[in-house]
Amino acid sequence: MQSRIFPVNPSCTLTQPHSPSLRLSITMSSFSPKVSTVSIPYTQLKDKNADLSAKIEQGFGPNGLGILSISEVPGYSLWRRNLLHLGPRLANLPEDVKRELEDPNSSYAYVRPCILFDPHLQQLLAMMFRYNFGWSHGKEKLESGKLDLLKGSFYANPILDVPTTEQSLIERYPSYCGSNIWPHKALPELETAFKTLGKLILDVGLLLAYHCDRYASREMVMLEGEGLEQTLVHSRCHKGRLLYYFPAQHSCPAHASMSSWCGWHTDHGSLTGT
Repeated sequence: MQSRIFPVNPSCTLTQPHSPSLRLSITMSSFSPKVSTVSIPYTQLKDKNADLSAKIEQGFGPNGLGILSISEVPGYSLWRRNLLHLGPRLANLPEDVKRELEDPNSSYAYVRPCILFDPHLQQLLAMMFRYNFGWSHGKEKLESGKLDLLKGSFYANPILDVPTTEQSLIERYPSYCGSNIWPHKALPELETAFKTLGKLILDVGLLLAYHCDRYASREMVMLEGEGLEQTLVHSRCHKGRLLYYFPAQHSCPAHASMSSWCGWHTDHGSLTGT
């Protein structure tokens, strides 16, 4: 029941300053490194009568990368640039100001990948992975067990500041049901830029989800109200993450491995837009 009220959802991870297309990815169990990214023009994506099944299968199918690129999305480049330019300003705020942007209830512990598939430990994971609101730097751990000092993260729900006021849900799903923490005085423009881009990514994700459901309905029976699109429409727990990478010479040793940047992790939901 709760999973229907607060289903998995798309998250927007914003990292690179130059990207002409919005990329949406879906979790894949395996992929071929020789396959190229599939691109769909936004005008085609908006057309609900368009048959995009071949491109969806090519991108999200068993031989795809799990990535689809949506080109020519109106306003995307502008709002993405606006938000990314706020990253350095956020990261360089005074330390006492950034401490006020931290979620006091957050905590983190690295868990072996195999545990992620143990259904009996899902409730435990919900309590352990809780850096999902506000500012975080130097507290989350990488696969190596070391603290992540290379990047700072700002998390927020781009659609709803308070997804629920029901205390039982907040306690059971703190990573999803908590409230946003905005720097209203120190960086007031962050909220508008974050929400505008997040809403745009969600809207594009919904269009793609519609076509994914059309594709899936050819191979399986889908009841009314089910499917990816309706899951996203009814979700109240969308998640956005703004990443800022600190200068490498200040934070990254020359011999650092790939796990120093990004280790094993699970995305928040069905679609991830960048």
